[in-house]
Amino acid sequence: MSENRLNAVAPVKSGRLNSERILVVGGYGAVGATVTTVLGEWFPGRVVVGGRSEARARQGGVRIDVTDPTGFRQTLEGLGDVAVVVLCVEPPDSGVARTCLERGIHLVDIGATWGLLEGVAALHDLAVRARATAVLSVGVAPGLTNLLARRAHEAVQGAERIDLTVRWAVASGTVWTLFAGRSRA
Repeated sequence: MSENRLNAVAPVKSGRLNSERILVVGGYGAVGATVTTVLGEWFPGRVVVGGRSEARARQGGVRIDVTDPTGFRQTLEGLGDVAVVVLCVEPPDSGVARTCLERGIHLVDIGATWGLLEGVAALHDLAVRARATAVLSVGVAPGLTNLLARRAHEAVQGAERIDLTVRWAVASGTVWTLFAGRSRA
């Protein structure tokens, strides 16, 4: 596995992303911090980190909460020049997606809850009219699995090979199984 595999993918620079900002909601968490760092390297000066922590917001981010639709809308309006919102937290419903898409703001969502996926899919016509795109379920596999693999790589001090298995249990939720080890000769 490459030492810095995330940087192996070249950023796409076109249209609004050349001048407008990217808001990473949940940007203080494990996944969000990684997303913020990588996007910050690809789009210097354009990434805004957001989350519920007022203290962290005072250190250079914005306070934003996906469970507060009015506050979420006000934060977007206050920032004014957001082209993309990356959701690194799971909102309770498709309200945040609606807020973004109706304003022509592109959405990238790490979530994988079926109800949320259905709700955002139902916003297709709205997104088309607003010329916005929603990219869904980018954070489970790959995404979180990549972070788990990196953690395992570091824990065993340099695995040459990491095999990941994602197993979905319908009745009891999600079950993750992670195998890490050195390759065999």
